[in-house]
Amino acid sequence: MDLVDDFRRNATELPALALVHRASGKRSGGFVMMHIGCEKGMSGAEVIRKAEEMGFECDTPELEEFVRGYVDSHNGK
Repeated sequence: MDLVDDFRRNATELPALALVHRASGKRSGGFVMMHIGCEKGMSGAEVIRKAEEMGFECDTPELEEFVRGYVDSHNGK
């Protein structure tokens, strides 16, 4: 969770938009979705639904659980 916290802190301090990329896109997509969910006060379930609408799939139960749990714990859901 510390890495996600660091990512989110740095993302809010950027002077402009940034491209976030990893080879498969799963980790970077998860980081971005967690950031968006926390910034917008979404629940973990809402983040998962929004990610799927945008074409991003948490294709493993562990990734989905981490994204959902992180957002819920940071938004008091």
